[in-house]
Amino acid sequence: MAYGKKNVISTDLSKLIFGLLGEPGIGKTTTIYQMAEKEFGEDGYLLLDVGSEWGSEYINGVVAEQTETFKKFMEVTNDIIKNKDTEYPNLKVVIIDTIDSLFEIGEPYLVKLYNQEHMGEKGFIPAKTINAAEGGFMHGQDRLIEIVINQLVKLRKAGVGFWYTGHVKRRSNDDAFSGESYDMITTNMSQRYFAAIRNKSHAIGIAYIDRTLTKQEIGKENPVTKEKKTITRVVSESRKVKFRDDSYTADSKSRLEYIVDEVSLSADEILKALKDAITSGSSPTKAKKLPTKAKEETFEKHITVTEDEAEELRDIGAVILGDEEPESHEVETAPWDEDTDEEIDLFDEDNEDDVGAFDENAAKATIRPAFKAADAETKKIIKGILNGAKLADVHDEKTLKAILEALA
Repeated sequence: MAYGKKNVISTDLSKLIFGLLGEPGIGKTTTIYQMAEKEFGEDGYLLLDVGSEWGSEYINGVVAEQTETFKKFMEVTNDIIKNKDTEYPNLKVVIIDTIDSLFEIGEPYLVKLYNQEHMGEKGFIPAKTINAAEGGFMHGQDRLIEIVINQLVKLRKAGVGFWYTGHVKRRSNDDAFSGESYDMITTNMSQRYFAAIRNKSHAIGIAYIDRTLTKQEIGKENPVTKEKKTITRVVSESRKVKFRDDSYTADSKSRLEYIVDEVSLSADEILKALKDAITSGSSPTKAKKLPTKAKEETFEKHITVTEDEAEELRDIGAVILGDEEPESHEVETAPWDEDTDEEIDLFDEDNEDDVGAFDENAAKATIRPAFKAADAETKKIIKGILNGAKLADVHDEKTLKAILEALA
């Protein structure tokens, strides 16, 4: 007997283990319920309000079951597994709202189960927390994970898939290679629990609010710095779901190779993204064309550079292609707006009331042409001194003298 057969990707979304994570109130429960009802009908899903979530109380028409304890969760899922063909013939998916609450109510259940199993044994000390259950060393958490995963596997074998929602928070992580810290939007549950669910999931979307921000000047100009105070205002915002994040800011995931990076937080758009990804992955022709198209769209949409950055990119391209050194190309645009070749003395000696005073305008007029003639290393130093600012916005003598000294 020969083992092995060619896999054909199923377009049945009930077989897709899907998670939708996001901050409270962003619309996770409503969106995932709408997805299920649109895809499977009102008899095709069951939403479990786990623990103290009560997320479905004000969603009109949702088919839900309050599951305040882990014992109730086991009773409901066991009933589905046992009576799928008779009591739940059209049920396609169980929605767990939320997955972090499921493990939260699961911990006291596991502690009680462990104490019942070992009660009466000589020298046995009952556990009060999950950290003391199963001998400690996270064995209690591991057993709870095993119970949850086994129950979900039994559901799938009975012909019922599972989707879930979850809460998020901003977590600081350390890169294993560089040691640098970075922030990520990820689950607020234990990483041990989340890793177990994440490994079983086919797609996880992170719901977030995409804001367009702008800085506005307010108040009067500071007489010393010649600057105004600035505040950040929200110009617009929209709710989105991210499936892939190359910057690793969002702890999203997808085993669907051709899924889009993000869509609006909408049942229709999420369903379309999942179906398109599955269809593309199951079609050899589409699978070959999709990556190229995606790259082209991303380039046209997102690559916007300043003149300085454009010149740097041209220099980098010349080095890669083996052309002449960057300095042999057109002179690099200076990190400021205005341009003049006029040379002015640094000290305005015509002003009898201020002989020898530092002349800001003269300094800037001297810096501009000198920058053009400078080598790449000097230009880099000057940009570091400016730290993203434009020369026209620099008014302090110390910074201007530092630039002049670098150009000397």
